[in-house]
Amino acid sequence: MIVELNKDALISIPQEIVDVLGLHEGSAFDLSVQDKKIILSPRAVYSQTYIDKLRSVIDEHRGAIECGEKGTFEDVDELFSELDARCKEQGIEVIALGDGSEPQGI
Repeated sequence: MIVELNKDALISIPQEIVDVLGLHEGSAFDLSVQDKKIILSPRAVYSQTYIDKLRSVIDEHRGAIECGEKGTFEDVDELFSELDARCKEQGIEVIALGDGSEPQGI
């Protein structure tokens, strides 16, 4: 696929690629150059608040598991569902990037 660089040094990602990758306005990318090729890779962006809350939830559950008070999570999705619920309870907004599996806290 050929795209053009405009006068502001911008290119447009064709809709077909946007759809295949599940991208949307505000999606974040890592931009690099390797062997004279431009590499554009979708990335998740997490706020420090979100990372701190994730650590807190993990630490709480680790302690509860060690004490036998709670079982483990079935999978990572279950962990993130609980984290998202706790963020919502505390008024921390979480929005999705990319395919929706990578949250971005604001």
